[in-house]
Amino acid sequence: MTRIMREERLYLGEGGIDVATILGALPPMVYSLEIPHLARVREYGYAEHAFRCLEHTKAYLASQALHRKQQRRLIAA
Repeated sequence: MTRIMREERLYLGEGGIDVATILGALPPMVYSLEIPHLARVREYGYAEHAFRCLEHTKAYLASQALHRKQQRRLIAA
């Protein structure tokens, strides 16, 4: 587990943690990403890995927001 936390974190949405719900329960604030993954850095390089982390995060959070909006519509109907 320690190795995974230090060297192989997955992009948001790839793992089993519901990060969107956690963030939704917190007050608005600035967040930072820590997604170390040595194999991906070796494959893509640091800049590309950082770019992919950011793009996956944006896509994940957008999809979760859309999903919550659709759920609210179903409940209201």
